[in-house]
Amino acid sequence: MKNLILRFVFSRLCPSLTAGISTVTCFLLGWIVTATSSVGFHLDAAQQTEISLTVSAVIFWLLTQLVNKYAGEHSETLQSILQKANPTLKVDRWIGPETIAAVQASAQATANLSTGEIYEGKPVAKEPAKIKPKRKRVNPLKR
Repeated sequence: MKNLILRFVFSRLCPSLTAGISTVTCFLLGWIVTATSSVGFHLDAAQQTEISLTVSAVIFWLLTQLVNKYAGEHSETLQSILQKANPTLKVDRWIGPETIAAVQASAQATANLSTGEIYEGKPVAKEPAKIKPKRKRVNPLKR
């Protein structure tokens, strides 16, 4: 479930998530205005705007913290693995230019060791699969 949510957040559908949060904020604001009006406390437009901005900011802050927490855990794992090949790399839970350079250097070293080719970030063409000749089907009832 966590991976599904993270894929959704990092995908092109994130504006839909933003629109959904805005809709939830509007409904929450409507509920707050109705609840406060029922007890005799009426909110003017400025107060309603402040409440909606606060609720939106809190929701987006929570989502950002959750996404950064899970992305940071995975980047920390990647950086700790890369640190074995490049000891100068810091484990800072952030995929930045240093981490990308370490990944490229590791890929270059791996490409040179196995095939002697230069790594350019392009997928290497695979050898065509060998096709096995079909065996003629023998009817087991005819002998």
